[in-house]
Amino acid sequence: MPAYRATALVDAPVASVAGALRSVDVLRRVHGVDVPARPEGLLQAQDVVRLRGLALRVTRAGLDGMAAQRQSGVRPLTGCTSTLVATGAGVLLTTELRWAAPLGRRGVVGALERWTQAVAAEAVRLRDAREVVAGAVVRQGHLLLARRTWPVALAGRWELPGGGVDEGETPVAALARELEEELGLTVRVDEQLGADVGLPGGRVLRARWAELVEGEPQLREHSAVRWVDAHGLVSADLVPADRAWTAELAARLA
Repeated sequence: MPAYRATALVDAPVASVAGALRSVDVLRRVHGVDVPARPEGLLQAQDVVRLRGLALRVTRAGLDGMAAQRQSGVRPLTGCTSTLVATGAGVLLTTELRWAAPLGRRGVVGALERWTQAVAAEAVRLRDAREVVAGAVVRQGHLLLARRTWPVALAGRWELPGGGVDEGETPVAALARELEEELGLTVRVDEQLGADVGLPGGRVLRARWAELVEGEPQLREHSAVRWVDAHGLVSADLVPADRAWTAELAARLA
């Protein structure tokens, strides 16, 4: 099938662009696209996205390919390939559709342009959104998970611990503070993990690796904590937003 391409230069981090590609809200804003209505706003393997009569199935390989790297191939949908390239001016997003024939040239070009523009707009929104931080604390090949007690919809599910960034506070300082307040841990906060994740209320969730310096987890705000290996992570009942990083976390643990 013929392929058509559109490009956009986005003044946003690669992690924000990768997060935008993953967002269901982006698809909803593209004319003619119908997506599964899932409150956590994340595509999952085997979701079906419909565009003008075509059913496009999301692949696990496509989702796992969305890790935010300096240059990464991203396949959010079967038949749609996007590439992110970091430049001095921002991120160059190149999107290519290969299911052109059934839609017709005009329909494909229009859908491709709307898709690219929507991703770019969502990336800028994530870049500027109020930030919530989460910490990936790893010790001897095991990741620390904490079980939530609130809100009701998330109670009993496991998460990477963290919290909101206060006014005038840096994300690094906020994560160190939250882990000390919630779990009594002293950590050294490192680089960002994976893509940005859009949250309800216009916020953005970002995870960072955190090296444990001192302390053992204490139950101050959570009902339980546990250290899991890669198998335990995959089988854990994670909060929806944290599932975005499962593949990258499991690879680090392995």
